[in-house]
Amino acid sequence: MMSKKKLNVYGFTMVELLTTILILGVLMGVAIGAVSWILDDADENYYETLEKDIAMGAESYYASHRGSLPKSVGQSRTILIKTLVDQGYLPDVVDRSKKDCSQSEKSYVKVTKSSESNFRYEVYLDCPSYKTEESASAKTVNINVSFSAGANPSATINVSTSSDNQIASYQYYIIQNGQQVYMSESITVGNSSSVSRNVDLTGYAPGNIKIVVTAYDVHGTSKTVTKEQNL
Repeated sequence: MMSKKKLNVYGFTMVELLTTILILGVLMGVAIGAVSWILDDADENYYETLEKDIAMGAESYYASHRGSLPKSVGQSRTILIKTLVDQGYLPDVVDRSKKDCSQSEKSYVKVTKSSESNFRYEVYLDCPSYKTEESASAKTVNINVSFSAGANPSATINVSTSSDNQIASYQYYIIQNGQQVYMSESITVGNSSSVSRNVDLTGYAPGNIKIVVTAYDVHGTSKTVTKEQNL
C-alpha cells in the first residue's frame, strides 16, 4: 500500500506582510507624485498658452484702436477680457474645467508703453480654478521735491525706485498762486532707477508755488506728489 506524502504549506510571516505593504505604499506614493506632476505641468502649459492667446487678441484690438494705447513711456492702460470676447477679438475664455474666465472684472489685459516704439502686454486672469498673481509687478515709485529760495529760486525733483526696477518717465507742472502756469512734456528716462532735475522758478517768484510730479516705472506703476512753497 502506497503511503501518502504530507504537503507542507507555509503562510506569510508578519514581517513579510509588512514589507510587502511598505513596498506597495512606496510604489503608490511614487505613482501619485508622478501623476500629480504631470497634471500640474499640463495646467501650467494650458494657462501659459491661454495667456499668450489673450495677449495676441489684445494686440489685435489695439492695432485697430491705436488711439487707446498709452501715450507716454511707463504709462499703462487696461482692457477687460470680456470686452475682447464681446468684440470678437477672442473666443470664449475658459479654465481647465471649462468654466468661464471672462465675466470677472479682474480678468483683464494691461498694456504698458515700455519704450517709444514698444508695448508690453500682461494678462491677468480671475477664473474659478485659476488666478494670476499680481504681486510680482507691484513696485514702489519715490518722488521728492525740494525748494531753494533766494535771488534765483528753484526746485529740485528727485524720482527713484528700487534697484531691481527702473523709472520709465515722469512729468511735472507748476502752479503759481493757484493757477497752472507751466506743464512739461513727458520726460523719458532710460535704464535708470533714479533721476534728478533742477527747475528754474525765477520767472514765477515771488508767490505761492506748487510743483506737481507724476512718475511711472517700467511696470506701469505711477505716483503723483505735490509740494508747495512760498517764494
